[in-house]
Amino acid sequence: MTAVTTSPVTDEQIAGYVHQAWQAADAARAEHLRRCTVRVAHLLRQHFPDAATATVDVAECIPRGSVPVTLLTIGEPGEVVWDADDHDIAWRLTQLEVDEIERLLFDALAFGVDHDVLKDAGWEQHRDDGDRYTVRLPDVPLATSPGDVVMWALRLDTGGEPGGSLTLHPSEERAVACLAIEVREAWYRVADLGDPSLPADPPQEDRQAIGVFFRAMAGRETYALQRVVIPAPLVAALSEVTVWVLHHDDDCRNTGEITVHASEQDGIAHLAGEVRKTWHLVADHNPNVPAEPPTDDTEAVRVYFAARSGEESYSLYWETLPGPARSASATSGPAPEGA
Repeated sequence: MTAVTTSPVTDEQIAGYVHQAWQAADAARAEHLRRCTVRVAHLLRQHFPDAATATVDVAECIPRGSVPVTLLTIGEPGEVVWDADDHDIAWRLTQLEVDEIERLLFDALAFGVDHDVLKDAGWEQHRDDGDRYTVRLPDVPLATSPGDVVMWALRLDTGGEPGGSLTLHPSEERAVACLAIEVREAWYRVADLGDPSLPADPPQEDRQAIGVFFRAMAGRETYALQRVVIPAPLVAALSEVTVWVLHHDDDCRNTGEITVHASEQDGIAHLAGEVRKTWHLVADHNPNVPAEPPTDDTEAVRVYFAARSGEESYSLYWETLPGPARSASATSGPAPEGA
């Protein structure tokens, strides 16, 4: 019988193993922080295309506990475009959108992030307030192909038609003008509140009217405004085109995404790609769900959303646009079965 011998491990070798593990953990933590910042930049630029910075308050968040990060301001070069304390511009993000961004920033503080880690990552600590940081947002260009057109999707629910309405606009300015018209038409809802501090008539300035209205409604009336990409095949002509609009909602995280597709099949294919990324949400805790997603897109979507009923949902419907140069108060078709 041959004796098994092993080489002794020195204290220096063990210390080296531990040091390597710490280095790997530091690198993984830094990469996690970077990716969270990239995601925040992507979300913010759907609303503010030139957003360059975000200022946040991490008081009582380090070490990470249960207190969330507070989003304070969003800056473009030379100006502040969103300020939580300025009602004239705070309306440009809904509370759900603010919550999502703050949740991502809170996630960025996981894995032992402290003030030194934030400084190393380029977060700029304010001199007069050590818990306040300005984050320089990384460059995350909107993914487009030659010939694509970037438009603005406005989803509005002011207590009218079920599910609200969705319109597409060639610019943020046109979308805001459309939103201001809707707000003024619904101003009687503000008057019905009987609050003497609120104006009886809407302010003349569009953004101020929007800010006052949604602040007064306090969640009873809602909207979402974000950039979407219209694929090149749909904008090759100025005549009417029919597109498929996919609205994907995660009800647990209060997040949503709107994308526009050339066909129903393209919309399903895009959605199937998204659900495959998070298939573990349905496979890990449900024995009736296969460990791997089906290769068929429609089947993958059906299985996923059946398992996520009440937590995640989508709608996919067609809309007729009058052309890329004009806003679309679209004619809509029904969502397919299972949405």
